[in-house]
Amino acid sequence: MRKMGGIALTVLLLSMWVLLGGCTGADEHRHHKGATSEKMTSVSLSMPKVSLSFTPATPKIGESIQIHVHVTVDKQPVNDADRVQVEVWNPARPGEHHRMIGTKRTGNGIYTAAVRLDQPGAYQVMYHVTANGAHVMNAQKLEVRQ
Repeated sequence: MRKMGGIALTVLLLSMWVLLGGCTGADEHRHHKGATSEKMTSVSLSMPKVSLSFTPATPKIGESIQIHVHVTVDKQPVNDADRVQVEVWNPARPGEHHRMIGTKRTGNGIYTAAVRLDQPGAYQVMYHVTANGAHVMNAQKLEVRQ
């Protein structure tokens, strides 16, 4: 029981030290008062807007499919995204490996990847875009015909 009391006292003292250690002097409090919400919101990051398109729109098995990822921020093309990838899988085959495919920047905010799918079905294509300090992702259906 004596050890338990010592441990509890140590935890209590450490907790108080952490809570009281945040701002210790009057100067630090003045510094925090100077950070108004007006100053905090002057920098706003806009989320990237992303759309997917496919060429051809309804491909056949074995055909080369171009996946186009169009990235904009505030309606302006983003040509310097940190990372743009697409993930492709068929939900009807749960054991199947999801493919992650890198893209190439082709200009005007468009990033393109190529893939061939050897089975017919309804695939999911999910973009993964990291740009403007944010990561966005969403999936879209791609029907591959016989």
